[in-house]
Amino acid sequence: MEIKKGTKVIALDISGKPESIKTQDWLIEGESYSVVKVIRAKIQNKIGFVLEEIQTNDPLFFGYDVARFGISINEIEKMIANKEIEVEERVLEKV
Repeated sequence: MEIKKGTKVIALDISGKPESIKTQDWLIEGESYSVVKVIRAKIQNKIGFVLEEIQTNDPLFFGYDVARFGISINEIEKMIANKEIEVEERVLEKV
């Protein structure tokens, strides 16, 4: 799988919606979304997607964990190491 701007991903795990995120800003199971960018939260060492279709109301919530789309962190890490995808590094509290 190659991940770049516009890549379509399907939400598989919608559990655990943070209270600070409005329901309309959360994922819908089985729905397809377009990746705008890939971001790594340095503190948690988690990687998330910013999606074209959803703009959240929480300034600290920057993206949806890649695991929610059935993509392993190891797969993403390999792509990063091989410079197949660009990742924006951020120091944030939430993923």
